[in-house]
Order: sequence, then structure tokens, then C-alpha cells
Amino acid sequence: MLRRLFLVAAVLAAALPAAALDFNLTAGLDLGGSFDLGSISLDADTGYTLGLEVVADLPFVDVGVGAEYGFSRGASGGLSGDLSFAHLYAVGRLTVFGPVYLAARLGYADVSASDLADGGADGGATWSVGGGFSFLGTLRAEALLNNVSGDIGGLNLDYRTWSVRLVYTF
Repeated sequence: MLRRLFLVAAVLAAALPAAALDFNLTAGLDLGGSFDLGSISLDADTGYTLGLEVVADLPFVDVGVGAEYGFSRGASGGLSGDLSFAHLYAVGRLTVFGPVYLAARLGYADVSASDLADGGADGGATWSVGGGFSFLGTLRAEALLNNVSGDIGGLNLDYRTWSVRLVYTF
């Protein structure tokens, strides 16, 4: 088993330098979701994201890294305030058939909050799963389920939302 893992790692290490690197500009819309802050649940307003990715374009799969900024979005229900985040992540897209693919992201987000709770805000783990399709050669449309975790004023934060994104490859 260890030999197989080593062989797969060696093949990937050899293939990555030969792979074409793509740069992706992403623009997204976080469709309302919910902030769970300790025992308090808040409704999230629609938010916007902007990001950049560098991915290796391998047969049937793209793997890479990205950075995304989630612009401030409001929350209401018990407390009011807003939340924004800076997100660093690893991304993978697996071609299912034709232009259709599955997508996943795993990373870390530095969370910023105002008026949600006293004290500072700390980042935490993030994940996203979903899918998309390619069109016009350089554009992709994605739908993702996202989760951002963190800590605000000593309370655990879970922000879960659906997002739609356009990805432009240049």
C-alpha cells in the first residue's frame, strides 16, 4: 500500500511541472445563509466575493490554490452587525463528463466582524463542495455549499451559505 501511495505521489510530482498553469479570476454571490454564533442564530444577507486562483490543468482534474475576499454582509435576528472574511484555500475540480465537473475547496478564513459580539474575531477552517460547468472556453459557472468557522468574542462561529460564482480563466 505504501508503495502505491509513493508511486502515485511520484507520478503527480513529475506531471505538475509539465502541466499548464491557469490563472482564474472569480466573482461570486453568497446567497443568504445563517450565522450560528454560540447559541444565537442570525440570518445572513446576500454577500459578494472576489478572488484569484492558480491551478494546474491536468487531464480530468484541476488542482491549485486560491485567495478570496468576502465583502461585508449584514446579519439580523437577535443581534445586528456584519461579517467579512479573507479566505485562502486549496481547490480541486474533477471533470465528470463533457463540461460538467465537481468542485471542492478546503482552507482557512480570517474572519472580521463588527457589532456581532464584544471582543476580537479569529479565523478558522473553511470548506466548500459543489459543481459547475464550463462554457465559451474560458468561463465556468459554479454552485457551492460553503462553511466558514471561526471565533468571535469567545463564541464559536459557523457561517453556512450557498454561493454561485463565475470563474474566468486567463
